Amino acid sequence: MLTIGIAHAEELLFTKDMITALLELSNLKVTADAAENADAAVFIIKKGSFNYPALNILIINAEEYLDELRGISVDYLIVDSDNKNLLKNLDYKKGVLLTCGLNPKSSITASSVTEDARKTIQVCIQRSFKTINNNTIDEQEFSLFVPPNASLFSVLSSVAGILICGVKIENIS
Repeated sequence: MLTIGIAHAEELLFTKDMITALLELSNLKVTADAAENADAAVFIIKKGSFNYPALNILIINAEEYLDELRGISVDYLIVDSDNKNLLKNLDYKKGVLLTCGLNPKSSITASSVTEDARKTIQVCIQRSFKTINNNTIDEQEFSLFVPPNASLFSVLSSVAGILICGVKIENIS
């Protein structure tokens, strides 16, 4: 089973919902409980409740989770590159690190954002990476419509998470 943990619940509820919906559109059975029988578990991790020894993907945007992160095995860590304290204190060498945000050095960024009738961002993958299935996601750009209340990090981290899971870009945009 594929396990995706999302830290810092309040701000990233959209991330959980978007990842769950897109995985379900890809015909995967998704649950919020890693103990259930499903293809993937997508769940919120609250401060003080890191009782998962291993995760395939962890999405994190706040430095207060870093101490708990040190004790677990994560294949892919997706972090907010616009949180300078998080990046400064991050000590992660166990798997693939993907950064998301407006920072020009981010792995995945938004090269443009338009605020017309529908909010659109131009998602830019600036570094290629391997998916869980060992396929390569190459450097590229594509447009994405986003809900009006979604934060940029929520959208970009959701894109990163579902691409890692093997969802094709045409199923996202």
